[in-house]
Amino acid sequence: MQTRTMVAAMAAALLAVAVPARAQEARTMPPVEFGGRVGGIGSVIGGAPLSGGVVTVRLTPRFAVEGDIAVTPTVNVAVWSGTGGFYQAGMRGRILGSREGVEWFWTAGVSGVFGESHVSGDSVRLFDRWTIDVPDRRDRIVTAPVMPTVGTGAIVPLASHLAVRADLRVLVTPAGPGVQTFVGLSVPIGRFGVSPRKQ
Repeated sequence: MQTRTMVAAMAAALLAVAVPARAQEARTMPPVEFGGRVGGIGSVIGGAPLSGGVVTVRLTPRFAVEGDIAVTPTVNVAVWSGTGGFYQAGMRGRILGSREGVEWFWTAGVSGVFGESHVSGDSVRLFDRWTIDVPDRRDRIVTAPVMPTVGTGAIVPLASHLAVRADLRVLVTPAGPGVQTFVGLSVPIGRFGVSPRKQ
């Protein structure tokens, strides 16, 4: 919960600073965007920080397809270490009424989980009485993308080749609903620009 609150506050602050006062301008969007971001996930069973990237390919001025990946930090406990994350494929659509240098959008898609764990072969002493020999073992898992997700967010250009992006996303997991929040930077192939708004 603390991670989610912190990332949401960061996103709100960045958006408040970056929104330009462009009363008569509409922004043109590049055909492809690459983004890096940080954030977190929170659910009824706990939370974790996330970091990763997103690729956006615009199909029309209003709609785009996206793929993204988010990874948790590596956790080390005694002879065990592990990491994991989420991947997603989906759609992004511009919300009507977006203007003045901000594109508000919705997202929808499906998400899957991946992970890797490693147990180092070693002898473990328990309660200063027993010694257990632990065999070396490595496990990997990748699930099918079956968890539905919906979300919303905003993109604010800082320059012709740089923008701030913030996302809020809800996903349905077997353990219950979870909330992901992200804030980061997007770099286009092409440029973020402005064009005169038609009267």
